[in-house]
Amino acid sequence: MKIVYVSALDLSLHLGSVDHVLGVSRGWAALGHEVHLVSARSGPVEAPGPHLHLSDTSGLSTRHSLQAVSRQARRVIQEVRPDAVYLRGFPLDYLLLVRHLRRTGTPLFYELNLMTASEYASKGQALRGRVYSFFEAYSLAASSGWLPVTHEIYRQALRVSRTRRPFIIARNGVDTREVQPRTSRAEVRAGLGVPEGTRVLVMAGFARPWHAAERALELLAALDDPSGVPYELWLVGADDAAAATLQAEAGRLGVRDRLRLFPPLPQPQTADLVAAADLGLGPLGLDKKSMHEAQPIKVRFYLALGVPVLINYLDLSLPAGLPFVVRRLSTDARELAAAVRGFFAVAPLPPGVVAAYAREHLDWTGVAREGHDFMSSITQEARAPQPAPARQARGPARPPSGDRGS
Repeated sequence: MKIVYVSALDLSLHLGSVDHVLGVSRGWAALGHEVHLVSARSGPVEAPGPHLHLSDTSGLSTRHSLQAVSRQARRVIQEVRPDAVYLRGFPLDYLLLVRHLRRTGTPLFYELNLMTASEYASKGQALRGRVYSFFEAYSLAASSGWLPVTHEIYRQALRVSRTRRPFIIARNGVDTREVQPRTSRAEVRAGLGVPEGTRVLVMAGFARPWHAAERALELLAALDDPSGVPYELWLVGADDAAAATLQAEAGRLGVRDRLRLFPPLPQPQTADLVAAADLGLGPLGLDKKSMHEAQPIKVRFYLALGVPVLINYLDLSLPAGLPFVVRRLSTDARELAAAVRGFFAVAPLPPGVVAAYAREHLDWTGVAREGHDFMSSITQEARAPQPAPARQARGPARPPSGDRGS
């Protein structure tokens, strides 16, 4: 299958969303498909597998970056003549790209990653969010299939577009071969001087408000364990401004001595820290953007490193009953602390169980296969010859011989 994947993301950045674009496109290429990836870059990008068509957007405004990527996408689609275009939706993509694609007749598959109106409202940009939603409806209507990342977002697509299309949930994954610790857990903890028996909670990346690092601090404060078991919280990815704010909040809560802050680090160093922890924290503030369902890549990252996770939202890609996923649908620090204590009260899991689950169920190759099978089923159905309509007899049918009626 020949696929053009269009994204407006800057693939030079170390973001979970970038991991998704690269993971899926490389997964398709690994399955033997011809993949052309159109996106932006402001620095070097390494992505073996797909053919790269990256617009240099260094120094450009967001508007001009979107225009540059859209022009590149139109050129590539015209030259490649793909079997399908896979578009990771971006603001005003209908005006910049989708309305032009309608003339080609190429099937369009539309990935939705956010609840547009509430997302922008959470940033204080409610009017902008409503405008983007208005044009998003036209892109949805022009698509052959939808790939929302949650059922909540799918229901929003139905409301916004007032139409239906075939859909599957676009799962997030992780490169389980690449995400591996380079340094042993014991070495990392010894190097940091972590006291013996300390239980370490970790959150890797928390720049957005809905990651809610402040709630992680409240959770740490609520874990004053009467049994005397010590807890620490490691926050990875703190710039100077975030570090000052978090240190002040930790001081107010009385947990400054149990908080360790790390600056933004390359993936290998982040993996070493996460693998040395006892429990990974997913985003704790999705309610800030009116969401109750998600599948964050950071959680898959923790699991690939063999670290159990705490989540306070629905993640339907992680089935209920997994012993290494602690679920508590609450934003109350005391309730989350009770869930953490309950997890550590049971017998520890056998070594390797968590990482083995990630390899089998969360690797990008499996995610890419699901997306391809969905697109292929729709494009094949569209190409299949339709049966000719039955010819209608003119006038009433003649009665059978010998039957003259009454």
